[in-house]
Order: sequence, then structure tokens, then C-alpha cells
Amino acid sequence: MKNESIISNSKIKTLLALQKKSKIRNDKKIFLVEGIKEIKMAINGGYIPEEAFICIELYSNNNKEFLNFFKKKTFISLKVFTKLVYRDNSGGIIVIFKQKKFCTLEQIQLSSNPLILIIEKIEKPGNIGAIFRTADAASVDIVILDKKIDLYNPNIIRSSLGSVFIINKIKESFNKIFCWLKNKNIKIIATCLKQDAKNIYKIDLSTSIAIIIGNETIGLSKKWLKNANKIVKIPMYGTVDSLNVSNAAAIIIFEAIRQRFFKE
Repeated sequence: MKNESIISNSKIKTLLALQKKSKIRNDKKIFLVEGIKEIKMAINGGYIPEEAFICIELYSNNNKEFLNFFKKKTFISLKVFTKLVYRDNSGGIIVIFKQKKFCTLEQIQLSSNPLILIIEKIEKPGNIGAIFRTADAASVDIVILDKKIDLYNPNIIRSSLGSVFIINKIKESFNKIFCWLKNKNIKIIATCLKQDAKNIYKIDLSTSIAIIIGNETIGLSKKWLKNANKIVKIPMYGTVDSLNVSNAAAIIIFEAIRQRFFKE
């Protein structure tokens, strides 16, 4: 590897702004990814890298060939690199990627028995990332989310382990989503803590369904609850009455997987 290149203070400020500010990411249509695994996931997801920043002291010699993928490379000091990254085990590399347009509902090719996940007004990036990680593990057909969610938030990327780049994802309004689900004969399974909500282990989740997960505090909006085919909840047997939203999503999604592939 070559020696350190000079990086200007203005460039450092731009990179820091990309990490911290959604408006900067959206205005410039670029975002940062740190960590070799996450960077590879972005590349596999069809995202185009603009520039890689490599810390010589941290980057492994075993990954030299990986650097050939990047046309523009800047080698920076440990001091500068530490300023730019969120975590300690970033592998010594951070990359600027171009943002990519989201799919539309019309472009999505569904499997013969689709499993769809819709997340409504979830606020914590760590929860969103963890839900994407679960969706990837379960091979969910699509994740549909609010237009306001910034999927290029570093905390979402990190907690998803890069799976946010791989999963089919759509940002769309309630009316369009609802009409599309109805036209595709996909049943809406809304999650709720209501007393009369059905136990998920007693509901058929093996057919074409869209699981709707709501906000950490207030849950789902009335429009989803009103139009759902089934309203379900996870039974609680201890003193708490609910789970972290990402944990709840994982339990319901994998109950659907169990019913589809592991029925006796």
C-alpha cells in the first residue's frame, strides 16, 4: 500500500457531515459505509462507490485485492480515520457510495407465496436496522416503509450488517400500499397489544401476507388496524406486556417461516 495521502479539512468536514446529517446525504445523493462486510453488501446490492478512504494502520494485508475495486482511493492516518468512523472494528476502510432509487410497487416481482413486511413510523435507527437483518435472514420479499425514514443512517446500516442494501425496499403512501395489497390478494396482518388481538401461534401465516409493525411507543395507526384482515399479538407470560419492536418483528416473521416450511 502507498503512503498516506493528504486529505483537506474541508473534505473531513464533508465526510463527518455525511455521517451525522440526513439532509446532507439526501442533498448530495451520497452516503458513507464503514466496514468491509457492509461495503461488500452495498456493492452486491448494486450501489456504486465514489471514493474509498483507507487507514493503513488498520487495513488488513489479506484484503489488498479488494482495494482494486475502487477507482478513487485516499489513504488516511489513524487519527483522521478515528474521527470518521462510528465503531472500533471498521476494518480500516470507509467508502462514499452513490444513493440508488428505490423500487416501485409495479417493479417488484413477488414469489408465489409472498411474505411482505411493512414498518410504520418506527423511530430508532437501531430497531430499523435489526428488522432489516431479520427480513434478510427470512428472505422476505419486500420491506415497505415510511417516506421519511433515512435508510442511509449509519446506525441503520451498522445494525442491519449491510442487509439494508440487499433487501427489496419501497417507500410509498398508505393508500397505494393498501390498494396494491388488495389487488394482489395479500392478507394484512396487523400487530397490536389490544386485548382481543389473536395469538400469532393460532393464526395461519402460511399464505400470502403482509405483516405490519408499528411505532415503538404508540404502535400502529388506526388506518392499518381498521383495514387489517387479522390483528395479532405475541402472548406474554411474564410481567412485561411487550417486547422490543425488532424482537417482536423477528418472532412474528419466523413464525410465518415455521408455518411455511416446517409444518408437521
